[in-house]
Amino acid sequence: MKRLFILLLCCMLLVSCGGDNGGSDVTSDLSEEISEEAVTETDPLAVLPDADFEGAKTVIWTTDLSLVKPENAYDTALKGVMQERIDSIENKLNIEIVIEQKTSAEITKALQSGVGCPDLVVMPSSQSAMNSHNGLYTNMWSLPYFTEAAKALGGVAEEQTINNSLYMLTGGFNYAPQNTLVVYANRDLIEKAGMRLPSYAVADGTWTIAKMQEYIDAVSTVAGKPSADIATDIFGFTSAGLDTKSLINVLWNGSGIDYFGVSKGKPLYAEFDYALGQQATDAVKSLMNSGTRLNDNGDVDTVKAFRDGKVLFCITYFNKFTGNSRINEFDWEILPLPKINEAQESYSSTLTEAMCISVPAAQNDSYRSGLVLSAWLLASRDMEHTLEQYYITYTSTDNKNTVMMQTVFDTTHYTLTELYSSIYTINSVGRNLIASSVTDGINLERYIRWQDEQMNQTAEKFK
Repeated sequence: MKRLFILLLCCMLLVSCGGDNGGSDVTSDLSEEISEEAVTETDPLAVLPDADFEGAKTVIWTTDLSLVKPENAYDTALKGVMQERIDSIENKLNIEIVIEQKTSAEITKALQSGVGCPDLVVMPSSQSAMNSHNGLYTNMWSLPYFTEAAKALGGVAEEQTINNSLYMLTGGFNYAPQNTLVVYANRDLIEKAGMRLPSYAVADGTWTIAKMQEYIDAVSTVAGKPSADIATDIFGFTSAGLDTKSLINVLWNGSGIDYFGVSKGKPLYAEFDYALGQQATDAVKSLMNSGTRLNDNGDVDTVKAFRDGKVLFCITYFNKFTGNSRINEFDWEILPLPKINEAQESYSSTLTEAMCISVPAAQNDSYRSGLVLSAWLLASRDMEHTLEQYYITYTSTDNKNTVMMQTVFDTTHYTLTELYSSIYTINSVGRNLIASSVTDGINLERYIRWQDEQMNQTAEKFK
């Protein structure tokens, strides 16, 4: 489905640009693509056995109804696929799905007591990570039929597994891409400086931290000043919803480096190329030390400053300025996080906080829980595509932004140091060290290994 959408998008771009590609060849290719889709379109739940649970209620608790309950969906298309997901599962297993909203505190309290627990839980990763660490969830790999569902996720489940355990899972089925970190750019300021738009650099693979600095040097008026005045100056970059430590980690993770490497089937260790990690540190440090950042603190409203055209780039969540919060004050474009250098293979759109699905350890029927979880994941195959269409339809300002948004969606990266950042040992060895390597010059290779024993203790929790 995604390939078909991208092909249609490319055709649309050709038409809008006045391109002539021979017409008949494009039509032929499109017909073949449609035919292939028609042949491969099957029931996603066909890999699961039919079951009759005699109308038993399956309860899902969530902190955000808009991700789970059709009545609370963002728009009609999303409501449709969400309702289809529920209908297909209810028909397949003869169950009644009941969705209720609870706070994170209410969910955790029930999980701890083991009384009145739901069948599935959908809540933020910050709380889910601690619940995982405290043994309140079931290892999904131990549930029947989960392996079949994991195959349909294309490696996402394996990417989020520690040792041989997976207690919480996020992905497109939970609208994760809308929480990826991106760079918003003020096109008006760039065009006024007579520069080519950054989206062109993204397209040719040269959108790097150094390239971002080139734009900042050409536009910002605060570099080298002992003090800057937001009323008269233009700042190079800022962030919204991110403190300094988080901002550093977001930029560092834009390198696509997996801090812990492959974690499925093995304990957590910092297994990455230290030389490459140092390159990422040096690149981030150069930007952070450029003196052009508008700090995100209680004294300054960075969102307002960006809206007022006083900042060139704003690093924030994808949906910060889309949907109900569209930027109407100036011409803008959305960009993936910059690479650390042009040699980096692809862009990496880091995910920090995310909604995760889990199965309570206190569930009464592992067979039914395994079937329901697997059915939920399998029946969610159109969720991510429909979400992408929603944002592109309602918030993309032009063809370039459409392509940029698709680039972000296609490069969403589930970084363990971010998903599990509420667990002290992972935070300390991961996020804290990355931030310290930039702000304090701490050498990653030198300081990581003394934390090995702590990491072993954490990994024990995920066996």
